[in-house]
Amino acid sequence: MRQGHGATVERNSSSFRARSLRASFGYAWEGLSYVWTTQRNMRIHALAGSLVVSAALLLGLDRVDFLLVVFAITLVLSAEVLNTLAEALVDLLTPDYAPMAKVVKDVAAGGVLLASVFSVITGFAVFVPALGGLLRMEWGVVVADLSRRLPRAVPALIVLVLPALIGLFLPAKGGKRKR
Repeated sequence: MRQGHGATVERNSSSFRARSLRASFGYAWEGLSYVWTTQRNMRIHALAGSLVVSAALLLGLDRVDFLLVVFAITLVLSAEVLNTLAEALVDLLTPDYAPMAKVVKDVAAGGVLLASVFSVITGFAVFVPALGGLLRMEWGVVVADLSRRLPRAVPALIVLVLPALIGLFLPAKGGKRKR
């Protein structure tokens, strides 16, 4: 038993454990679904990331550059998940305004900002040379090169960009942000 905001809460530790590997993945999916449906910024980051992955496929980035881009995107999305976690915990533990609650939320948001800045720097480091290479080519060669890569980028546009774009216009559910 533990005390929580004036109420005694019975806690059965086995009820918090997943009964199977499948259930563990289900709970993880529920967590990601919560972040997706309640956090507009997660949907914005996902849209930006999906556009960047499509551009990387269209430009034919090499394996290392492509992985750097995917790492940067994953870092931003993970930071947004951790930010949502911090906000939910603070709201659970301190439903009223508290100066330290604001600090925790601001620090978590700062983590997202750092990841986003890293992602932008990575994008410049990877895409500027790739785009510079295109600018040095003749227009006909550029068009032929991009049209050859277009079939690789179209599935990414359909599978990644379209859902992210639709998700951006979904109304947020249940999330709240108290300062």
